[in-house]
Amino acid sequence: MALVQHAGAELVVVGRQHRLRGSGVTDPGKLADERVLECIPDTGLRVQVDAAFDRARARRRGVCALRGAGDLASLALEGIGVAIVPRPVADEIVPNDHADCVLRLDDPQALQPLALAHRDPAPASPAAQAFLRLALARLPGDGSPGPDTA
Repeated sequence: MALVQHAGAELVVVGRQHRLRGSGVTDPGKLADERVLECIPDTGLRVQVDAAFDRARARRRGVCALRGAGDLASLALEGIGVAIVPRPVADEIVPNDHADCVLRLDDPQALQPLALAHRDPAPASPAAQAFLRLALARLPGDGSPGPDTA
């Protein structure tokens, strides 16, 4: 069995008219005075956001809590507030011509772990092989396998 591991960083989505648009990177401390859109409590994303602000020793002003990260990113893009979301969500919601509304969160510990376990050297069925090729091409990172496990 092989295990492929990647870690995708969380990103910040800001509005089209936001002061941080185009800055490329920000940290939780710079978001302390912002209207923060966040996931409902007891979700993985909310735990990640809480931890990022705790590490930065920054307080945030949460203005609403929604169930879906896609909704958070959409509202942030419209200028309702800022949202911290996983990279795949930002990639799906934010159009290419507004890519500068997506900022890297300067917090090395704010990672979204992803793992894919599969038969080594490759799955037997053609459908599983196709899925593995697609997953490896789309996962963040360099696409190289992680440590093999037996």
